[in-house]
Amino acid sequence: MIVQPDFLDHWKTRLLVDLLDDESAPLYVIRLWAHCQNRKTHVIPNGNPNITKAICKASCHGAEKFHSAMIEAGFIAIKNGELVAHDWNSINSTLVRNWANGKLGGRPRKENPTVTQPEPKDNPQVTQPKPRREEKSRVEKNRVDNRNKNTYSDDFSEWWKVYGVGTKANAFTAWKKQGLNNSDVSLLIAEAKKYKEYCQSADRSLKDGQGWLNGRFWESTWTHEAQGTRSQFQNGCQGSKKVNLDSIACNGVIE
Repeated sequence: MIVQPDFLDHWKTRLLVDLLDDESAPLYVIRLWAHCQNRKTHVIPNGNPNITKAICKASCHGAEKFHSAMIEAGFIAIKNGELVAHDWNSINSTLVRNWANGKLGGRPRKENPTVTQPEPKDNPQVTQPKPRREEKSRVEKNRVDNRNKNTYSDDFSEWWKVYGVGTKANAFTAWKKQGLNNSDVSLLIAEAKKYKEYCQSADRSLKDGQGWLNGRFWESTWTHEAQGTRSQFQNGCQGSKKVNLDSIACNGVIE
Protein backbone atom coordinates (compact mmCIF):
# COMPACT_ATOMS: atom_id res chain seq x y z
CA MET A 1 0.00 0.00 0.00
CA ILE A 2 1.34 3.41 -1.00
CA VAL A 3 0.76 6.50 1.14
CA GLN A 4 1.89 9.68 -0.56
CA PRO A 5 4.30 11.93 1.42
CA ASP A 6 1.85 14.85 1.35
CA PHE A 7 -1.11 12.78 2.54
CA LEU A 8 -1.48 14.49 5.93
CA ASP A 9 -1.41 17.98 4.39
CA HIS A 10 -3.33 17.22 1.20
CA TRP A 11 -6.42 19.35 0.67
CA LYS A 12 -8.71 16.31 0.68
CA THR A 13 -7.30 15.17 4.05
CA ARG A 14 -7.64 18.63 5.56
CA LEU A 15 -11.21 18.88 4.22
CA LEU A 16 -12.14 15.63 5.95
CA VAL A 17 -10.60 16.92 9.20
CA ASP A 18 -12.71 20.08 8.97
CA LEU A 19 -15.92 18.22 8.07
CA LEU A 20 -15.54 15.86 11.01
CA ASP A 21 -13.82 18.39 13.31
CA ASP A 22 -11.41 15.58 14.14
CA GLU A 23 -7.60 15.67 13.72
CA SER A 24 -7.49 11.87 13.76
CA ALA A 25 -9.50 11.74 10.52
CA PRO A 26 -6.44 10.61 8.43
CA LEU A 27 -6.43 7.36 10.44
CA TYR A 28 -9.91 6.54 9.15
CA VAL A 29 -8.71 6.81 5.56
CA ILE A 30 -5.66 4.62 6.24
CA ARG A 31 -7.87 1.96 7.80
CA LEU A 32 -10.05 1.99 4.67
CA TRP A 33 -6.98 1.53 2.45
CA ALA A 34 -5.66 -1.26 4.69
CA HIS A 35 -9.01 -3.03 4.32
CA CYS A 36 -8.69 -2.78 0.53
CA GLN A 37 -5.21 -4.30 0.60
CA ASN A 38 -6.24 -7.16 2.88
CA ARG A 39 -9.25 -7.95 0.64
CA LYS A 40 -7.21 -7.30 -2.55
CA THR A 41 -9.92 -5.08 -3.96
CA HIS A 42 -10.96 -1.43 -3.88
CA VAL A 43 -14.67 -2.27 -4.22
CA ILE A 44 -16.85 -3.12 -1.19
CA PRO A 45 -20.16 -4.76 -2.20
CA ASN A 46 -22.36 -3.04 0.39
CA GLY A 47 -22.14 0.74 0.44
CA ASN A 48 -24.10 1.06 3.66
CA PRO A 49 -22.97 3.99 5.88
CA ASN A 50 -22.70 1.67 8.88
CA ILE A 51 -20.29 -0.56 6.91
CA THR A 52 -18.16 2.48 6.07
CA LYS A 53 -18.06 3.54 9.72
CA ALA A 54 -17.18 0.01 10.88
CA ILE A 55 -14.38 -0.45 8.37
CA CYS A 56 -12.80 2.89 9.34
CA LYS A 57 -13.51 2.36 13.06
CA ALA A 58 -14.97 5.87 13.38
CA SER A 59 -16.87 5.05 16.54
CA CYS A 60 -17.05 8.64 17.76
CA HIS A 61 -19.00 9.85 14.68
CA GLY A 62 -22.51 9.15 13.43
CA ALA A 63 -22.66 6.74 10.50
CA GLU A 64 -24.54 9.08 8.14
CA LYS A 65 -22.36 12.11 8.94
CA PHE A 66 -19.14 10.12 8.58
CA HIS A 67 -20.29 8.46 5.35
CA SER A 68 -21.23 11.83 3.83
CA ALA A 69 -17.95 13.44 4.89
CA MET A 70 -15.90 10.64 3.26
CA ILE A 71 -17.86 11.09 0.02
CA GLU A 72 -17.59 14.90 0.07
CA ALA A 73 -13.82 14.76 0.72
CA GLY A 74 -13.45 12.41 -2.26
CA PHE A 75 -12.08 9.32 -0.50
CA ILE A 76 -15.05 7.08 -1.38
CA ALA A 77 -17.81 6.95 -3.98
CA ILE A 78 -21.01 4.93 -4.32
CA LYS A 79 -21.39 3.17 -7.67
CA ASN A 80 -24.24 0.75 -8.32
CA GLY A 81 -24.80 0.36 -4.60
CA GLU A 82 -21.13 -0.53 -4.00
CA LEU A 83 -18.57 1.44 -2.01
CA VAL A 84 -15.48 2.27 -4.08
CA ALA A 85 -12.22 3.53 -2.54
CA HIS A 86 -11.49 6.41 -4.87
CA ASP A 87 -8.23 6.06 -6.94
CA TRP A 88 -6.86 3.35 -4.63
CA ASN A 89 -6.35 0.86 -7.49
CA SER A 90 -4.58 3.40 -9.72
CA ILE A 91 -2.20 4.58 -6.99
CA ASN A 92 -1.40 0.97 -6.08
CA SER A 93 -1.37 -0.27 -9.69
CA THR A 94 1.83 -2.27 -9.26
CA LEU A 95 0.36 -4.12 -6.29
CA VAL A 96 -2.88 -4.83 -8.19
CA ARG A 97 -0.94 -6.05 -11.25
CA ASN A 98 1.09 -8.45 -9.10
CA TRP A 99 -2.13 -9.89 -7.68
CA ALA A 100 -3.44 -10.45 -11.19
CA ASN A 101 -0.24 -12.14 -12.30
CA GLY A 102 -0.33 -14.34 -9.22
CA LYS A 103 -3.71 -15.69 -10.25
CA LEU A 104 -2.17 -16.67 -13.58
CA GLY A 105 0.69 -18.53 -11.92
CA GLY A 106 3.09 -15.66 -11.58
CA ARG A 107 6.15 -15.04 -13.71
CA PRO A 108 6.90 -18.00 -15.98
CA ARG A 109 9.85 -20.08 -14.87
CA LYS A 110 12.97 -20.28 -16.95
CA GLU A 111 13.38 -23.62 -18.61
CA ASN A 112 16.59 -25.56 -18.16
CA PRO A 113 18.72 -25.58 -21.32
CA THR A 114 18.39 -28.75 -23.36
CA VAL A 115 22.00 -28.57 -24.53
CA THR A 116 24.84 -28.15 -22.06
CA GLN A 117 28.52 -27.58 -22.57
CA PRO A 118 30.40 -30.85 -23.02
CA GLU A 119 33.03 -31.82 -20.50
CA PRO A 120 36.61 -31.19 -21.65
CA LYS A 121 38.39 -34.33 -22.83
CA ASP A 122 41.87 -33.02 -23.54
CA ASN A 123 44.10 -30.15 -22.52
CA PRO A 124 43.52 -26.98 -24.55
CA GLN A 125 45.49 -26.91 -27.77
CA VAL A 126 46.24 -23.18 -27.55
CA THR A 127 48.54 -22.11 -24.72
CA GLN A 128 50.04 -18.80 -23.70
CA PRO A 129 52.37 -17.51 -26.41
CA LYS A 130 56.10 -17.40 -25.76
CA PRO A 131 57.52 -13.95 -25.05
CA ARG A 132 58.89 -12.16 -28.06
CA ARG A 133 62.66 -12.02 -28.47
CA GLU A 134 62.88 -8.27 -27.85
CA GLU A 135 60.83 -8.59 -24.66
CA LYS A 136 63.04 -11.42 -23.44
CA SER A 137 66.21 -9.46 -24.12
CA ARG A 138 64.84 -6.46 -22.23
CA VAL A 139 64.05 -8.62 -19.22
CA GLU A 140 67.54 -10.12 -19.28
CA LYS A 141 69.11 -6.66 -19.57
CA ASN A 142 67.17 -5.47 -16.51
CA ARG A 143 68.40 -8.48 -14.55
CA VAL A 144 72.00 -7.73 -15.50
CA ASP A 145 71.57 -4.05 -14.61
CA ASN A 146 70.17 -4.94 -11.21
CA ARG A 147 73.12 -7.23 -10.52
CA ASN A 148 75.57 -4.56 -11.63
CA LYS A 149 74.10 -1.98 -9.28
CA ASN A 150 75.61 -3.77 -6.31
CA THR A 151 78.86 -4.83 -8.01
CA TYR A 152 81.38 -2.84 -6.02
CA SER A 153 84.68 -1.75 -7.54
CA ASP A 154 87.95 -3.06 -6.11
CA ASP A 155 89.09 0.40 -4.96
CA PHE A 156 85.83 1.03 -3.15
CA SER A 157 85.88 -2.41 -1.52
CA GLU A 158 89.42 -1.76 -0.28
CA TRP A 159 88.42 1.61 1.19
CA TRP A 160 85.24 0.15 2.73
CA LYS A 161 87.21 -2.49 4.60
CA VAL A 162 88.90 0.37 6.45
CA TYR A 163 85.95 2.75 6.91
CA GLY A 164 82.91 0.42 7.00
CA VAL A 165 80.43 2.80 8.66
CA GLY A 166 76.85 3.18 7.39
CA THR A 167 75.19 1.46 4.45
CA LYS A 168 77.59 0.01 1.90
CA ALA A 169 75.27 0.49 -1.08
CA ASN A 170 74.67 4.17 -0.22
CA ALA A 171 78.37 4.74 0.26
CA PHE A 172 79.11 3.19 -3.13
CA THR A 173 76.54 5.52 -4.70
CA ALA A 174 78.39 8.48 -3.18
CA TRP A 175 81.71 6.98 -4.33
CA LYS A 176 80.51 6.90 -7.95
CA LYS A 177 78.92 10.33 -7.62
CA GLN A 178 82.27 11.83 -6.56
CA GLY A 179 84.04 10.03 -9.44
CA LEU A 180 86.45 8.08 -7.25
CA ASN A 181 86.79 4.86 -9.23
CA ASN A 182 90.11 5.97 -10.71
CA SER A 183 91.37 7.97 -7.74
CA ASP A 184 94.27 7.43 -5.35
CA VAL A 185 92.67 4.94 -2.99
CA SER A 186 95.68 4.96 -0.69
CA LEU A 187 95.04 8.66 0.10
CA LEU A 188 91.39 7.95 0.83
CA ILE A 189 92.32 5.07 3.11
CA ALA A 190 94.91 7.13 4.97
CA GLU A 191 92.52 10.03 5.55
CA ALA A 192 89.76 7.64 6.61
CA LYS A 193 92.09 6.11 9.21
CA LYS A 194 93.01 9.56 10.57
CA TYR A 195 89.34 10.50 10.84
CA LYS A 196 88.37 7.28 12.62
CA GLU A 197 91.34 7.49 15.02
CA TYR A 198 90.44 11.04 15.99
CA CYS A 199 86.73 10.26 16.52
CA GLN A 200 87.67 7.29 18.66
CA SER A 201 90.08 9.29 20.81
CA ALA A 202 87.69 12.24 21.14
CA ASP A 203 84.70 9.97 21.79
CA ARG A 204 82.80 11.45 18.85
CA SER A 205 80.37 9.67 16.53
CA LEU A 206 81.49 8.83 13.01
CA LYS A 207 79.85 10.11 9.89
CA ASP A 208 78.51 7.31 7.73
CA GLY A 209 80.42 6.45 4.58
CA GLN A 210 77.98 8.29 2.34
CA GLY A 211 78.32 11.55 4.28
CA TRP A 212 82.11 11.29 4.52
CA LEU A 213 82.44 10.83 0.76
CA ASN A 214 79.89 13.48 -0.23
CA GLY A 215 81.58 15.92 2.15
CA ARG A 216 84.96 15.13 0.49
CA PHE A 217 86.62 14.97 3.89
CA TRP A 218 89.84 13.58 2.42
CA GLU A 219 90.55 16.84 0.53
CA SER A 220 90.57 19.29 3.47
CA THR A 221 92.76 19.92 6.48
CA TRP A 222 89.67 19.96 8.62
CA THR A 223 89.61 20.26 12.36
CA HIS A 224 87.62 17.35 13.61
CA GLU A 225 86.01 19.36 16.36
CA ALA A 226 84.39 21.65 13.78
CA GLN A 227 82.19 18.93 12.30
CA GLY A 228 83.19 20.20 8.88
CA THR A 229 86.19 21.16 6.79
CA ARG A 230 88.71 23.71 7.87
CA SER A 231 89.06 25.15 4.39
CA GLN A 232 85.50 26.47 4.23
CA PHE A 233 86.02 28.43 7.48
CA GLN A 234 89.46 29.71 6.41
CA ASN A 235 88.07 30.97 3.12
CA GLY A 236 85.44 32.93 5.00
CA CYS A 237 88.02 34.54 7.33
CA GLN A 238 90.66 35.32 4.71
CA GLY A 239 88.37 36.60 1.96
CA SER A 240 87.11 40.11 1.38
CA LYS A 241 83.74 39.31 2.99
CA LYS A 242 83.50 38.63 6.72
CA VAL A 243 81.66 35.46 7.74
CA ASN A 244 78.90 36.17 10.24
CA LEU A 245 79.68 33.23 12.53
CA ASP A 246 80.59 34.63 15.93
CA SER A 247 81.11 31.22 17.45
CA ILE A 248 83.65 30.07 14.84
CA ALA A 249 87.35 31.01 14.99
CA CYS A 250 89.48 31.23 11.89
CA ASN A 251 90.96 27.84 12.64
CA GLY A 252 87.51 26.30 12.24
CA VAL A 253 87.00 25.42 15.93
CA ILE A 254 83.63 26.11 17.56
CA GLU A 255 84.39 27.91 20.84
